[in-house]
Amino acid sequence: HDIFFDCPSCGKNMSIDEKAAGLIVNCPGCNGKVQVPHPEGPPAQAPANPDQSEPPNEQIRTLLESLTNSQARFMEISEKYNEVQRRRALLERMRVEDHHLFNEIRQHLEQIRTSCDRVSEIMKDAP
Repeated sequence: HDIFFDCPSCGKNMSIDEKAAGLIVNCPGCNGKVQVPHPEGPPAQAPANPDQSEPPNEQIRTLLESLTNSQARFMEISEKYNEVQRRRALLERMRVEDHHLFNEIRQHLEQIRTSCDRVSEIMKDAP
């Protein structure tokens, strides 16, 4: 499993094997030193081979515990995903608003330029 993180200095997206958690690496973007963060928690997984010597009710308990952990992790990831989607939508609205504002500014600047050109022509014709 890889750990995905950003360089705190330049924002470069980085990924590295989870075994490197805690190590300090060089950022490929700015060559700065970056400590690889620890994963937010171990991935929740069911045991690959439940111990067949365990009684069936103990195997079920173990599997239910694993399922509960997986469901909790799924909810946590879902909440983070939803937050990212909300932020993305907000940023998109801001981008559209900025685009409209820049168009308005461009139109005003064009009007100012046209007015300045007219004033310049009038000044040339003035005695």
